[in-house]
Amino acid sequence: MTKEINQDLLQAMFLLNTNLPEFSGRVDEDPLRWLSEFEKKTFLLSEEKKLQTVKHCFEETPKFWYEAKVLPKLTSLTWSEFKETFIKEFFDEEKRDVANNKLRTMRYEIGEVKINSFIIDFIHWFEVTNPSAIDKQKISEIIGRLPSNFQSRLATVVKTSDIKDIDELRNYCERIEKSFLIEKRNQTDCFSASTKKFNME
Repeated sequence: MTKEINQDLLQAMFLLNTNLPEFSGRVDEDPLRWLSEFEKKTFLLSEEKKLQTVKHCFEETPKFWYEAKVLPKLTSLTWSEFKETFIKEFFDEEKRDVANNKLRTMRYEIGEVKINSFIIDFIHWFEVTNPSAIDKQKISEIIGRLPSNFQSRLATVVKTSDIKDIDELRNYCERIEKSFLIEKRNQTDCFSASTKKFNME
């Protein structure tokens, strides 16, 4: 009972104090970006309360869709099922093709982009084509896009099967990225020092 009361209070606080993102289903709106923003702002809510709260973000077509398709089965619907249904409804095939093409070419290269930015970008596109994917699948796909030397160093730190979630993977990757960048900087400094010494001689 206490947990339920707390969730009711949290939901009320979110509706009163949180600037929840709106979604009206326009062609210039990105449903994946909207969904990601909504989840960030409601991460403290239970699945049940998320499903109840999300209706306050909808306008026009999404509002009618929610009332017709979601509301009748609200008591039995999970948040993952809602996301999958929502994406199928509002993410058209053209956008899905773009996402598939993007995924096929996505690779992380040390120094070109921060690993955290790569992970965020990759998850965004991966969830477009795999809305119900669990963290283990995402972790495996992300690791598969890392350079072989990065993968090798990661394997010396932790077993892939032992990584519990995306945040844990991100922490390991950021530490490894930092070590590679330090090594690269040291090599550059050594080369510069050697060149300077050679020129002086």
